[in-house]
Amino acid sequence: MPAALNIGGQQFGLLTARERIAKDSHGAWLSRCVCACGRDVVVRGSTLVAGRTTACASCATSQANTTHGGTGTALYLRWRAMLARCEDPNHRGWKNYGGRGIEVADEWHDFETFRSDMGASFALELELDRIDPNGHYKPSNCRWTTRADQQNNRRNNHRVTWRGETRTVKQWATATGIKANTILYRLRRGWDVERALTTPSRVLLEIANEVVT
Repeated sequence: MPAALNIGGQQFGLLTARERIAKDSHGAWLSRCVCACGRDVVVRGSTLVAGRTTACASCATSQANTTHGGTGTALYLRWRAMLARCEDPNHRGWKNYGGRGIEVADEWHDFETFRSDMGASFALELELDRIDPNGHYKPSNCRWTTRADQQNNRRNNHRVTWRGETRTVKQWATATGIKANTILYRLRRGWDVERALTTPSRVLLEIANEVVT
């Protein structure tokens, strides 16, 4: 039986592995991946590692049909994904981008201009990040970062108001002793701010119980 491959977070061409989800009919592990274009795809872990699958079906077709220019390249797909997040209500990321007013600068609707502005610093493992998460996609507000850096920036920039004071989640984590990721998880689960910032984490509870006993 094929061994389970621990490939979460690794990049394979245009695909980034997210999580191992199940076995197929032959006992091989399947992984949920996200393509650079934003599509979800389920792929055998072994085919990813072997390099036989490096993009979703749509992007693979686009790459195969590319004869000139940047169409179908990783940079082009990042550009298309940026536009889709902001301008396509059917895109899975719409609510966090176009749905809350994030726009793409007029000049960046032209791929050649986008490539001229951002192409020199691009690498396959990088994601397009907005310096001000509430700002638009434009040259002065964008940079290339790793996915890990993006997640950290989102955590650090997420601001929460509690008892009349507004701080970032990271600052509230320092003040309360509760991990920032725990606070974010609670808020996303629908906890009110008071409960999220005052309920001790499991580790804290265990320590408290040890002290009492």
